[in-house]
Amino acid sequence: MTIQRQWQKTESTYKPSLGGVVVLSQDATCVQNPDPNAQIASPPSMPGTVVPINASKGTMWEVDLTQQYQNIVQHNRPDYGLMLYPVLESSPGERARSYQNAECYKVTPVFRFAKDIKP
Repeated sequence: MTIQRQWQKTESTYKPSLGGVVVLSQDATCVQNPDPNAQIASPPSMPGTVVPINASKGTMWEVDLTQQYQNIVQHNRPDYGLMLYPVLESSPGERARSYQNAECYKVTPVFRFAKDIKP
């Protein structure tokens, strides 16, 4: 899969927002927390395999999820999809914070078929 940043905020204090990808192992629903000061786990507490991304370098990243999807197929598990998660940063004594509408990404799946994979 490739992830390409399409745009981001240009403020001088802005830091990249993308933290990584989670290959979900069960249904996950996103609900807005009514408490704006709530602590949020990073990486997310979503069920699945977390694949971090260093979004501070470059604007395009290749994420190899071959092992995660081989595990799903080999064990005949359902595919619950993927979720991008943000970096939530905090300094000592501060609550974690994130940026709303700070970046936009283009996500492109890349498939390889078994007959094309060389041992």
